[in-house]
Amino acid sequence: LPKVRLEPVVEAAFFSPVAIANARDGSGRLFVVEQRGTVHVVVDGQLSPVPFLDISDDLVEERRGFDERGLLSIAFHPDFATPESPGEGKFYVYYSAPSPNAPGLDIDPVDHMSVVAEYSVTPDGSVADPESARVLLTVDQPQFNHDGGQLAFGPDRMLYIAIGDGGGADDNEAGHTGGSEDKPDGVLGNSQDLTNLLGKILRVDPLAKESPEDEYGIPEGNPFIGGENGERAEIWAYGLRNPWRFSFDRGGSNQLFCADVGQGDVEEVNIIEAGGNYGWRRFEGEFDFDATAPTTGNSFGAPIGQYAHPNSQVPGLPNIGTSITGGYIYRGSESPGLRGAYLFGDWTS
Repeated sequence: LPKVRLEPVVEAAFFSPVAIANARDGSGRLFVVEQRGTVHVVVDGQLSPVPFLDISDDLVEERRGFDERGLLSIAFHPDFATPESPGEGKFYVYYSAPSPNAPGLDIDPVDHMSVVAEYSVTPDGSVADPESARVLLTVDQPQFNHDGGQLAFGPDRMLYIAIGDGGGADDNEAGHTGGSEDKPDGVLGNSQDLTNLLGKILRVDPLAKESPEDEYGIPEGNPFIGGENGERAEIWAYGLRNPWRFSFDRGGSNQLFCADVGQGDVEEVNIIEAGGNYGWRRFEGEFDFDATAPTTGNSFGAPIGQYAHPNSQVPGLPNIGTSITGGYIYRGSESPGLRGAYLFGDWTS
């Protein structure tokens, strides 16, 4: 593979930028998401003085030290720039907000809630209309970390949502299925619990409400529609620990590549398929994590790529980093030698 170099997009200061997107509206605008609650616009290397969106007042109070919560992602509807379509001017954000159920119970704590919300732009399209907010989905989170947070529309025009396992560590604390403050081995955990949205990738249609009470529709093809044991119909895939970032290969395969942040030893990349079970908390990567843990449903999908932490001794794996950030399959033309490669980052490597 050829060497990769980094070039600045804008000579401006951002505080904790966690995502970048464009609306595919021909404007050339880049939308930079800051964790503390603002979305900024960059055009031709210049930062717009007016934020596109500011929901900082809606966020949970920031922790001291470090925090995985906040405004985490933005996704524009495929019809964002299509006049008179239902999706015209609409976009979606994922953020961490105070939960009315906090602090919960000792056996079922609530730290905050993850929120997926829809906004529309003002008539001139320059900024978001704060009065247009519509909350699609809220999910209580027992701990402050492992929020996941990625939003993206797939080639099927459906909205995909990544949610982490609820946080803490090991997926067996209080607030995790079968877990408690004693962190017992051999429990199911949230990620393997199909009645629970945590530790999953979801697939919904934000514009297809099936009744006035609904905020989104369940698309045909979701693998757990009509489940007889309380399985959530929104679930597309499960067995994930902290799917912080995923992306679709726009080069023809349309496959969904998800980087799942590991526990103590292994970072992994998976190709996500409908109904796929990616192993957590039974496995970390393809290696045993808790061999006594029960499993749900399907056999596990093995990672297509994995690596070990710098001080981990995992047979056959290179020691690269500690927290996979995720990336993209390169389909550009400027670097033919990179075509088809998965380019990703690793945080704190």
